Formats: sequence, structure tokens, C-alpha cells
Amino acid sequence: MLLNLWNYLRGYVIIEVSGFSVERFINLAVHRGIYIWDIQHFNGVIKMKVSIKGYKLLKSCVKKTKCKMKIVEKIGMPFLFFRYRKRKALIGGVAFFIFIVYFLSSFVWLITIEGYDRIKHDELSSFLSENGLRIGSFKHSINAQELERLVIYEFTEISFLNIQMTGTKAIIKLTETIPEKEVIDRTTPNNIIATKDGLIESIYVSAGTPLVQVGDIVSQGDLLVTGELVLRNDETGIITDYVHSIAEVKARLYYTMHFSVPIIYTINQPTGEIKRHLRFNLMGQVFDFLPFSNNFDYYEKATNMNQLSLSENYPFPIIILTDVYQEFVPITRERSLEEMKQLAENLILQKILQEFDFSTDIIDKTIRYEEIADGLNVEVLITTTENIGQDSPMNIYYEDLEELEGEEESNNL
Repeated sequence: MLLNLWNYLRGYVIIEVSGFSVERFINLAVHRGIYIWDIQHFNGVIKMKVSIKGYKLLKSCVKKTKCKMKIVEKIGMPFLFFRYRKRKALIGGVAFFIFIVYFLSSFVWLITIEGYDRIKHDELSSFLSENGLRIGSFKHSINAQELERLVIYEFTEISFLNIQMTGTKAIIKLTETIPEKEVIDRTTPNNIIATKDGLIESIYVSAGTPLVQVGDIVSQGDLLVTGELVLRNDETGIITDYVHSIAEVKARLYYTMHFSVPIIYTINQPTGEIKRHLRFNLMGQVFDFLPFSNNFDYYEKATNMNQLSLSENYPFPIIILTDVYQEFVPITRERSLEEMKQLAENLILQKILQEFDFSTDIIDKTIRYEEIADGLNVEVLITTTENIGQDSPMNIYYEDLEELEGEEESNNL
């Protein structure tokens, strides 16, 4: 692509060479270092491309081989300028356009950030802007290596960062650190309490003393497992120890839903009438140069954005905004009983997916329908099995512990 552009800028001609010594003509041109390309052979005639300077050198090859050479087409900027040499305004406009393109290509007009998950995009963009990398920044004033160092120092969640300036586009690729695993302090004594009301279905205790059993009904905040262990309970007294309770306590819970499904609903029927309105975003400022009026009573609006660019890596600060107005007519329709029930089941499923996580086991779902004048009343009873245990710190009186430890030492003596 770059070679084609270079050939176009310096100009070249397409020629046809014919005669009895065409092959000798090509060999002689190559031997003299004349660059020719895109050679095509058909019906005893050879067609090729050669630069303007090379064409002049080929005249001596024509004399020696006694071939005929003619120009088929002239291509390139020199011929274009020669053709329009008297149109100074046009040449000036082209030159000004080239200057503007070159000038705009010296700035950053698009910033993309790739590879972030825990890092907030807005925070990173704000930090980059404060340190010189923002939309409209002069490319040559940005020290990418220094900026990479500052970002990694400021954001400890980033382990690797690369800033690549490609055309008028800044591509930021980062790799986040591996998140630290939550460390549970097993040395601190604690209890386990209920987070919800429910009926105990199962209890598995790895550490601690269970205070409930299967079949018990508990309320939110009730103590399920205590970290207090009785080591000895005899005539000499009670010896206890305190541990970090570990247990899984599952309970049966009940949830209810109440909602109504209307029998009448409205759909938007497109009429096929569409209006478009062009606006321009120039360096962050939106301009509306064209008059526009919208006489649709009902419509849906969508805005398409198209950023002008020479290529993927050379975007410019000019965005064409196309507002598309699509007219529709509201049409009222009536649901059947089966359609209302189907819609109700879909709504129930959506609510279950939103409110229950994957650790919750849904063991039963009972739906009761009641037809009313304007729709359908829906009542749902959902039965689940969930882990309702939650760690809770213990209140330990350390004076009593010291007394107990003293008694143990005296008994050992």
C-alpha cells in the first residue's frame, strides 16, 4: 500500500512495447537498473508500468532494440498538478487540505483501554487526562514510558501496562494483578447466627457446638452454632474453650409474589415512514447546521455515530451524528388466558433469576391464578433451601478465661 502511494506521489506511466525484440528490451532495461513493474504480455505486446525518470531512460533501449513504445496512461500527482496548473484556487485548496490532515494527525483523537475488569474506566481515564493523555493531546509531547510508570504506581491492581500511539489513536493495554484470596482468620472465636427465618433442613458442623437440630424453626438473629466448647464438666467445675465456628446450616424458606397481568396491552406498529437528521460533533461540540422538523406523533429515535478517519488508526475529531426517527402507530390488543399465564410464568422466572443466586435450591413453586375483569391476578409461593448461617463475633470475658487458666495450672501442680 505504501509503495503504491509513493509511486502515485512521484508519478508513473503505463506503456506498451511491441516489436521483434521485446524480451531483449526488458533485459536491457533491467540491466540498466530501470525499475519496471506489473509486466503483462499479450499478443506480442508487453504492457508495463515505469516511473517518469525511468521512461526517459527507456528511450535509449528503444533505439537499440528497434522496438516501438507508446504511453497508454499517465498516473500520479505530477500529471494531476500539470493538468490543473492554471486552477490556482483548486491547487491551493488541495494543499490546504493536505496541511490540515497532517496537522490533525499530530494529535490524539481516540483513546481505547483494553484488558480492565476491576479497574474503573472513568478513574483510569481521569488519571491519564491529568497526566497529559487526553483527547486533543499533542502526540509528541506524551512520554509513554513515564506515563506507564505513573499509572502502575498509582493503580496497584495493574501489573502490566502498555501505551501504544498508532496514528491519531492511543491504544492502552493493561493486565490486572491476580486478586488476593480472602483470608479467614480461623484463630478468632466466633458464633454462627441465622440470617433468615426458616425450618432447619440439615446442619453440618466442622468446628463449634450446634444449638439447633433438624426440624427446629429459627428466626433471623438466632444463635445456630456457638464457638464455646465444653471440655470438662464435673464436680471440679466447667472447663471451656473457644474456637472459630465452621458449619453449614441449611433451612427451608418460603417466599411469596403477588402481581397482576393486564389483559389489554399496546404494541408499536411501524408505518415505514423514516426521517433522518444530520448533526456534527466537532472536537466535543455538537453543531446543528441543517434545519429539521419532526411532525410524527409517535416515533422511536436512534442515533448512529460515524467518526471520520483516513483509516482505522487515523480517526479525526469529526463525528457525524445521524438521528433516525421511525414513526409507529400504537395498536391496542387483548391477551388470551393462555397468553396471560405464559407471560406470568416468564415474569416469575425473571424474578427468580434476579433475586436468587446459584447456591439457592428451589424445591417447589406453586402458582395460583385468579381471573379479574381487567386481567389476571397471580400469587406465587416459592419454597427454597438455603444456607442461612452467618459468622458473628463472640463476646468473651477474658478475666474469666484467666481465672480458668489459673485453676488449670494449680490442678496440674
